[in-house]
Amino acid sequence: MKDRGAGIEEQISGAMILRYVLNPGRELGASYSSGIDTTMVTVDALAAQPLSKYDIVALYDVSSLPEKSLQDLDTFVRQGKSVLMICSAACSPLRFNKNMAAGSPERPPLAPAQIGNDRALNPPAGIAPEATRHPLLAPFRDRLQGDLSVIRFATVREIRGEQPGVQVAIRATDGTPLAIEREVGQGRVLLLTFGLELDRGNIARCRAFPAIMWRLVNHLTGQLKARPPDVLPAGETRVLDVSEAPFALETSLDLTRLEGGGEARGAAGGPSAGAQRVLVERLPIGPEKQVVLKGLPAGQYLIHKSQSAGTGAQVLSYTRPVTVNADPRESRMAQIAGSELQALFGPQTRILAPEHLAELVPLGGEFWTVLAIMVFVAYIVEAAAGWVACVRSERRRSAEGAA
Repeated sequence: MKDRGAGIEEQISGAMILRYVLNPGRELGASYSSGIDTTMVTVDALAAQPLSKYDIVALYDVSSLPEKSLQDLDTFVRQGKSVLMICSAACSPLRFNKNMAAGSPERPPLAPAQIGNDRALNPPAGIAPEATRHPLLAPFRDRLQGDLSVIRFATVREIRGEQPGVQVAIRATDGTPLAIEREVGQGRVLLLTFGLELDRGNIARCRAFPAIMWRLVNHLTGQLKARPPDVLPAGETRVLDVSEAPFALETSLDLTRLEGGGEARGAAGGPSAGAQRVLVERLPIGPEKQVVLKGLPAGQYLIHKSQSAGTGAQVLSYTRPVTVNADPRESRMAQIAGSELQALFGPQTRILAPEHLAELVPLGGEFWTVLAIMVFVAYIVEAAAGWVACVRSERRRSAEGAA
């Protein structure tokens, strides 16, 4: 008789675990959300999906795809999106290498490398400490953000025949690649050699698992890149380049103004919770991947994907800050003519040369000097009179005593 707990573990697929961890609140019917909206489709239905509305396509244990889907995914990645491949137990190495890791005359290989058979790690391997140098795991250098030392991988896929430009993003303690990535055009393809099933490792049981997967999504969507704000002068028309990957498939972008706490930024570079976003205008993207900003007043702005009407609360997956400052050239530092001063302040304006600046000294206060002298003289006269009176009084007293 099978153990009941083991039977439960076998029923939980890695794709279902991935779906739950990306947005657990929505899957459990809670009122909160991680902001990551997911859609699960079969391989046959992928060709009918409009890929332009997605930022990431995750292929979990997908060994092969129709040629049309492969071409669509190649265009999808080259225009700035990302593909996540997870090769677990059900992925066939033979079919994967002949289809996903092989190119055609119309397209290059989609997968960054070929895969081999399952490799059992005995003892199970963890994540190498140097893996935290990658932006994906950088926050976990601080164990308060999550302890990666407890993660163990029991079974992984072997990697063979890497494509040019492939980089190992995460490596196990025994040197086994756990995640490899390759930039394709403006996007990237990332392949995980480990599955999320409970019998292939304990990563899905670890407390840091949701944070790792959310960071993975941010890494693939380009949100981990710190971009300084564009600084523009107020009142001038400027052209901004918006060719970054998250805007690749967009035809227009929204320009919103931050009001009320807009200068406070969150950890991901977005606006603070107290900032209110007021839509200024919708910016069409030109053929050169540029937008035109016309004469904005000074303030803090955000450029982001256009929000459809009636969606309720806005969740901005990627925002680009724009700072508009007052133009310093609005203050004229050149010498102004006298006629301009009179026209500005009126005809009663007096214009004096530098040598006549003494005439601008305010009059009055001269009597205080005379008053001080008079008081001083009065004190001297009073003192002299007192002295004379005292001498006379002494003489009179002496004369009366002699008589």
